[in-house]
Amino acid sequence: NCKCLTTLEISFNPIKNLPKLPRSITTISASKCELTEFNSDGFVEATSEEDVINLKHADFSQNKLESFPEIKSIQYLNLSQNSLKKLPKITYNLKVLDVSMNAIEELPGEVSGNSLIELNLSFNKIEKMPSIQFLPQLKSLDISHNPIVSMLDVTGNLHLDRIDISRTKKVEFVNNSTVKHEVIMSSTKLSKVAPMKKEPILIVQRKGGQKSGYSEIIGLRDEMEDAIIVRDDLFLYAV
Repeated sequence: NCKCLTTLEISFNPIKNLPKLPRSITTISASKCELTEFNSDGFVEATSEEDVINLKHADFSQNKLESFPEIKSIQYLNLSQNSLKKLPKITYNLKVLDVSMNAIEELPGEVSGNSLIELNLSFNKIEKMPSIQFLPQLKSLDISHNPIVSMLDVTGNLHLDRIDISRTKKVEFVNNSTVKHEVIMSSTKLSKVAPMKKEPILIVQRKGGQKSGYSEIIGLRDEMEDAIIVRDDLFLYAV
């Protein structure tokens, strides 16, 4: 009966099923529960044509979900550390999608989404990358820690600032493909990374066992100014 409820916070509870939710909810935080399913029938029935689902921000990370329904209103969706085997539908309004640490083996022939800005596919079982030409607003792509062998064409992704291909089998960029700002990779072989004509690319190399590291906060901002540098060998710690 909470028809005006907009935010639901139930993280860190051993909840396996959710009750019927009001359509007024815009934010759900249900991380680290024991949820096994969530579908569009989980909302109360509409009483009029204007009574639509308003969910925009959903965090279902660290659960046991094997699938996720198509909800057109969602803008931010975190499904990391679940049991997904397929990529959820990327709806028109979706801006951020995190499906890292799942069991996804295969992606659709092409991945499309007019509003998607950030896509995290890391730590899955993906062997081949489809075309991403129909992600015109994409700024950040993480496909690291997948057994991927693919040629990647990013010529149509004019806003792509950052891509992480570390710990993949073999990912190369087709001729004239460019990444605007940052490429993270496991190898220093840069023959297939074509630089921009005017701007340099930051190449971040990752190697296991080294005592130095670099991290940048990624989010929905045009400029990234926050960074963390750790150098144990030099006793250097900086933010």
